[in-house]
Formats: sequence, structure tokens, C-alpha cells
Amino acid sequence: MIPDFSSSITSLFYTIALLVLAKVLYNLVIKPYFALSYYKKQGVLVRYSPFYGNMTHWVGHIKKRGDFLALWKDYGQQNPKPKAVALNFGPSIRLSIIDTGLIKEFIMNNDLHMRDPTVTRALSLLLGRAFSLSDGPIWRKQRKFFSAGFHFDFLESKVPMIIKTTEEFLENFKKQDMNNIALKAEVQLLLGTIIGKSFIGEEFGKYTLNGKPVVPFIADLVKRVGCLLTDKAYHLLGVRFVKLGVLKRWRDINRDTKEFKTFFRKIVEEKFLSLQNADQEQLQKKPNKCMIELFHLQRVAKPQDALSDEEIIDQFISFHSGGLESTSGVTTMMAYYSLTNPIYQEKLLEEVQTYFKDPSQVTLEKLNQMDYLNAFMKEVLRMASPVITVMPRVAMQDHKIGDILVKKGTILNVPFASNNFSNEYHDNPDKFDPERWLKNSTSLEKSKSDPYSFIPFGVGPRTCIGQNFAMIEVRIIFSLFLKKFKYQLTDPNYKLVFTQTLAYEPETPILFKLTPRS
Repeated sequence: MIPDFSSSITSLFYTIALLVLAKVLYNLVIKPYFALSYYKKQGVLVRYSPFYGNMTHWVGHIKKRGDFLALWKDYGQQNPKPKAVALNFGPSIRLSIIDTGLIKEFIMNNDLHMRDPTVTRALSLLLGRAFSLSDGPIWRKQRKFFSAGFHFDFLESKVPMIIKTTEEFLENFKKQDMNNIALKAEVQLLLGTIIGKSFIGEEFGKYTLNGKPVVPFIADLVKRVGCLLTDKAYHLLGVRFVKLGVLKRWRDINRDTKEFKTFFRKIVEEKFLSLQNADQEQLQKKPNKCMIELFHLQRVAKPQDALSDEEIIDQFISFHSGGLESTSGVTTMMAYYSLTNPIYQEKLLEEVQTYFKDPSQVTLEKLNQMDYLNAFMKEVLRMASPVITVMPRVAMQDHKIGDILVKKGTILNVPFASNNFSNEYHDNPDKFDPERWLKNSTSLEKSKSDPYSFIPFGVGPRTCIGQNFAMIEVRIIFSLFLKKFKYQLTDPNYKLVFTQTLAYEPETPILFKLTPRS
């Protein structure tokens, strides 16, 4: 009698399929349900969503309410306001902290947490061992160097270059079709040049990749890598399958990352070779050093602490990725809110015409004296910050934050929108009002008495190290843009809808029609 192998194979196939299905159901349905029950018993507000998790609801709010963060803004206005929200993102559990006392305790106990590997594994495809993704001794080493690098003298020395580069860039608008200016995309090109010159030197503007400008290439690559964070396939399959290039978009990321790093490695090697042959004493005295010159001097003074070429490449890409999206986003939203609130634009223009009468005389001190501009920027950061949370971190052990017992493996973060739109910290929080930061108001008083209520750049030891540089860029670019152009929306019926990609941003790019001021 011949054995019936076909039926055995069929049975084996069904058995394997059932085991796989059982594992999927356990990981995406049963496991997150019981994990969230742990927090629900402690009085934490819980949102359970089987399978893909709560991202589906957040994305749904884009269509329903025109805002990816609508739910988090609602939490800020609830009475009583939840101290934290526990939710699932696929199989993982996230604890989003809203109470400022708990935020402080979380921020000040970083050694109990590590960066979320779901985030770092995706971004490390491009950023490698960049400072923004590091932890432990590597982070402390890099933090020490960059803290010294971003000192007042370095920032002050970059102001003339930023002004000159911006003026040249804005003059080129007049050679374009000024009826359809995608400001965010244009500002990204400008910022890429500014960051490149700050990092490599003035010659950065001359570099091309395959005969094309470098900045658009890296800006596009950064955005595609950042989009992995909301890519369902990435969260289901993991970074290993991205590296294998299972999907075409992943193969494209791998190819372009390799191409850019090869290109930039050559630039770094050539730059270091020229610096080794330079007069070291003159270089030490040079007042306007770029970042790579600081790296070189560090190698000379303390070779044991110096960053490798690969680490330097990673830092450059990290500064680009952090600077392009967030800084261009803030600048664009400043233009939008100034346009939709003309009474504020008049006051801004008056201040700009006073302080930027002769742009060559603008200093960091004068930028800090522009009270109305600074208040306006602060309100844009409250209403539409491109960064929606501190970098998520994973609990490395069971521990307490306030009265909440946090389970090992829980991902913790701080959703800025909840407190930015809270009645507790801001009067009439849904209204755009930059003057709330100029007078005795709830916003101003609370931000001083409770500094964890408004933290657009993060806070504590892991605050954004480039925040002062970014604020210089924003104020200079927006001021010169406002001084040089009158502007209006290309589409007078444009409706602002916020989505989330690498940054929190308008779903449809805001297009402006420009007219040069006389």
C-alpha cells in the first residue's frame, strides 16, 4: 500500500498555518490586551486597538477632523486631564505621559530607559551611530563634544554666513514662477546649504552628486527613511527585511544610502587631508571655524576621544535630518500664520524693518531683542511644532514613575500637544495668539512656574542640542522673507490639514504667491 503523502503534506501545511495564525493573534490581540490591563488597574487611561494598533485611529483623525493629533489635543482639554495614556502600537505597549510632574521624573531618570529600538533601527539605516540615536558612554562622549561645539561664539560666528546665504537664495525666487512657491521645500534647500557650510565650510555649495545638487538628494532620502516609522510593512516585518530590500522602496533606500555615504566619505577624507597640511596655529586662531575643523582640532588634541570618519558622516546626516524637516516646518508655518493673522504680520514687519534695516549689522544679540518675533515663533511651536514628542524610550527594568508601576519593555514618550492645548496652561488654547508670550498671561506664568508644560525642544540632559542654531536660522530666514516679499496663498480656499510623516506637517504643501516689496 502506497502512503498518501499528499494528505500528510496538506495536514502539515494547515498545522503550520494555524500555528502562525495563533502566534499572530497572540502578539497582536491577546498580549497587548492583557498588557494594557496592567495599566488600567492602576487608573491609567487605556486605548486598546487590536492588530495594527492606535496608529490607525490617529491616521483616521486626519480625514475626520483634519488633524493627526486631534485626540492628543482633546486629552489636554479634558477635566480631569489624564496623567498618562497607555495604548498599543501593534504588539508593543506605549505609555504617553501628560502630567508634568511625571514628565519631569521620566526625563530626569534616563538611565532607567534606552531609546526605542523600533525607532532607532529604522533611522540607523541612514544615521548609523549618530549622536541623536546613541545611548550610554557613546552618547556621553558625543554630547560632551557637541555641547562644546554649539557654544555662543560658534553660533555668533555663523550669523553673517546664514544672512548672506539666505539673501542670495531669496533673490533667486525672483527668477522663478513666484505664483507657486512651495516654501517648505525651498527652505529645506536653503537650510541644507546652511548646515553644509556650517559643517564642511563655504565650499559645500560647490559639491554635486551625479551632476545634481547634494541637498535635494539628502532631503529626499531623509524623508523616505523617516517614513519607515509609519510604514505598516516595516512594523510587521522589521528592519532585517528592510536591509534585505524585500520591497522596492526599501531597495531604493539601501542603494541611495550607500551612494551618499560613499560620496560624503570622500569629501570628509579630502577635507581632513587638507586640514592636516594646513598651518595648525593659524587654524587654531581662526574665528569662524566649521564643524569639521573642530573635529580635526579634537583629533590633534585628544586622538583617543576623536570621532571616526564614519561617525562624522553619521553626525552630518543627523544634523541634516533634524534640521531640514523641523526648521523648514516652523518657518513655513510662521509664514502661514502671519498671513492668516494680518494684524500680527504688521507688527512683525515693523520690528523686522527696524532690526533688519541693514542685515549685515544683525547679530545674535539683536535677534534675541526681537521680542515680537520671538513670541510669534514660540506660538507657532505651541500650535504646530513639527516635532510631536521626545524621542521614545524603552523601560529597561520594572520601576515607578510617580504612582505608576512601569513594566519592563514599555515604550515611554511625552506627547507635546496635550499640554500645548491644555486650558490648565493656556487661556483659549485653540486660538493663535503670539501676544500670550508678551504679557502677564497663563501661558507665560505657567511656562516659568512649570517648565515641563512647554518643551518644544525637549528638556533635561537630552534636550535638542541644536535648538539655538535652529532658532537663529528660523528668525533670520523668516525675517528676510518677510522683508523682501509680500505674499498670499496661491489657493485662497486652501484648508490646513495636519498629517504625520517624518514631521507633523500640512498634508498638502502650502503654496505661496510672492510679490517683491518695493
